[in-house]
Amino acid sequence: VFEKKPSSSVFSEDILSSDISSSDISSSKTELMPRNLGRIVYTPLYQSSKGEAWKEQFSNLKESPKLITIDAFDILIQTRAEMGWFFRDVLHEATDYNARLVAPEHYTKAFHTAYKEVDDDMPCFGVKDGITSRQWWKIVTQKTYAYVDLTEPGLREELDEWLLEDVFDVLFHDVFMTEEAWEIKPGALEALSYMKKWREEEQGPMALAILSNYDERLHAILEQLDLIDAFDFVLTSREIGSPMP
Repeated sequence: VFEKKPSSSVFSEDILSSDISSSDISSSKTELMPRNLGRIVYTPLYQSSKGEAWKEQFSNLKESPKLITIDAFDILIQTRAEMGWFFRDVLHEATDYNARLVAPEHYTKAFHTAYKEVDDDMPCFGVKDGITSRQWWKIVTQKTYAYVDLTEPGLREELDEWLLEDVFDVLFHDVFMTEEAWEIKPGALEALSYMKKWREEEQGPMALAILSNYDERLHAILEQLDLIDAFDFVLTSREIGSPMP
């Protein structure tokens, strides 16, 4: 569906252990540590031109935190485009790019409507309703396309009869489980490198984890983006059967 890019270890040990100069920090327009990156770390680790503010952030703590949790989506990673773009593009490819389709924003609106409906009815990706996450997402996908105006003659019938299964397989496995759909947010690698340096050199060992409202594919996504080794463990709402508050 999308052009493959060569895999590279963007989260290498060199990046994690490298020092960033104060001039790099003061001249950067990217916020290195989002305010809601974790429940304990809630302000940028680096703020001063000398790059020493990260030490001051935790100097008043009576003891080191034992666990820092981070959400994955829109904090650490993000989609490469709006959601509707992927739904439209995969469908367009399935028709050999011959079908006339509405703009991606219509698919995005339909997706958010479908997602909310299914999540309200079967939270945590269906774990307590006896269905797999794949089955849960297929319902979302069916509803998404149902809520979009497909004016191309015969396309609605083809989707209902046989095409949806092929389109869904591509979306579920080839797109939303890989770096085709996901990318690392600007500043995330820098923030994690500072976190690694702080917890290893200044405050001693602690656990760094991801807690996220998603299904078990998150592990594969983080591995694709070379982020998985930065965390001690990853838990999703599907795996624990309870959503994040």
